[in-house]
Amino acid sequence: VPYLPIDPMDVGRAYEGIIRVNSQSGKGGVAYIMENDFGIELPRLLQVEFSQVVQKITDRTGKEMSGDGIFETFEKTYLETDAPFTLESYKVASSDTVDGNSIVTAVVGHGGESVAISGEGNGPINAFFTGLKERFGVNANLTDYREHAIHASERGSRTRAVCFIRLANAHGEQRFGVGINENTTTASLKAIVSAVNRLSTVGG
Repeated sequence: VPYLPIDPMDVGRAYEGIIRVNSQSGKGGVAYIMENDFGIELPRLLQVEFSQVVQKITDRTGKEMSGDGIFETFEKTYLETDAPFTLESYKVASSDTVDGNSIVTAVVGHGGESVAISGEGNGPINAFFTGLKERFGVNANLTDYREHAIHASERGSRTRAVCFIRLANAHGEQRFGVGINENTTTASLKAIVSAVNRLSTVGG
């Protein structure tokens, strides 16, 4: 931490404005910027995972990364994954049985085609994931789920939900996926697609 001879507030600046992350920074610096600058509270294990992504970039470039650079990396890593799957549309309905299960019918992009899937489960997330497994043979299990609101004052003009989902494959390797949307269900399904896409690159 540099010694500051003046209070940044005296010149219209803030302490947060001078924070940068370099190759020696730990996961705490990345997590602090994501929460304080962008309103996204990363789960602890995602802090570890994402800080490693940032560190690889700073190691390669030898440069510090600003808050905007960190968020851009977060978007590219978790929010802009489009292979092998993309979520194009979906509908949620309740089953006719007394157990109150959800039925999700969705269209996902895969290999340049739009493919219809359907699944049933104890909620929209489980139902959609079941549909992916049955249609495409996705072999993974959900090991963590978190979500919270990103308030309007923090990013954009409306309150949005951010969802974090972690999946594990048959070898025990795990990856997080993230989805952001004004609709909580949409954010959750996007997070599943993100996690499946990222897990598919493990070992590749």
